[in-house]
Amino acid sequence: MANLQNGKFDCNYLQYADDTSLYQHSKVKNLSKCVDDMQKELDRANSWSKNSNLLMNPTKTKTMVFSTAQMSTTHNLASLELVSMDINHQNIERTKSWRVLGIKLNEHLKWNLHLNEVIRSCYAVLADLRRLKRFTTFRLRKQLTELLVLSKLDYCNCLYGSFPAYLLKRLQKVQNSASGFVNGMYSKAGDVVSIGWVLIKERIDYSIAKLAFQALNDERWPGYLTLEVKEVTRVLRSNSDGTLRLKHSYIEDTFQYNAAKVFNDISDDFKCMDFKNVKISLKKLLLDRSKERLNLD
Repeated sequence: MANLQNGKFDCNYLQYADDTSLYQHSKVKNLSKCVDDMQKELDRANSWSKNSNLLMNPTKTKTMVFSTAQMSTTHNLASLELVSMDINHQNIERTKSWRVLGIKLNEHLKWNLHLNEVIRSCYAVLADLRRLKRFTTFRLRKQLTELLVLSKLDYCNCLYGSFPAYLLKRLQKVQNSASGFVNGMYSKAGDVVSIGWVLIKERIDYSIAKLAFQALNDERWPGYLTLEVKEVTRVLRSNSDGTLRLKHSYIEDTFQYNAAKVFNDISDDFKCMDFKNVKISLKKLLLDRSKERLNLD
């Protein structure tokens, strides 16, 4: 209980406001011990809550086992007996997917379920907006779409950095439809950039680049997402200011890997700016890249 008095657990945990997630990595052969350790943490948290006149709600507490689909089948990880935990002798529901801060996580770390919800939500908003189309100006339609549709596509899109092309294509179709509402006509990717919107692929790069800049310059950046950097040793025109660059020595598909890949592809001039000007300059740069990708002038 000493650790919990300082708001700490013996296992790994993430906290945001009143949301707390406990997690632990384990090999399949050690899964039973991992479950026992997690149960002990839950018991300690429950005891601390009672001593603090708080109440843990078992119905709002869920458990998940993350693995690949192949591993789950091979080791029968879907068995409910393998991961059975309780609070006050009330069993905790095991779920295959769960929403964490607006992101729908799947037990096999597949993104189709989350994207289906995002896309469905965007199209539902566009359907409502179309009823107002005849009463709105171009500028108002654009503002409404940016606030109510593009914001959904942009939310946590830094996680989409390693998405396969077919998933990015689905998101791009939503943005094309949003552009169609603004323009009052069927729209393709070229029509999207014509109204000043960065395409989906570059929007993802924009979010990743912003986070990479913050990771290098913001002291409040979380320690578990730090980025390795190397000092520029050779003095060239492109990096004569001694800007720090990211290494490429990261595991593929991780945030660190994607951040290094995107951030190293940005001019050093941007890296010396303050955060506000970086965001403005990045949007212009990535809009140009969207046009180049479509072979537009």
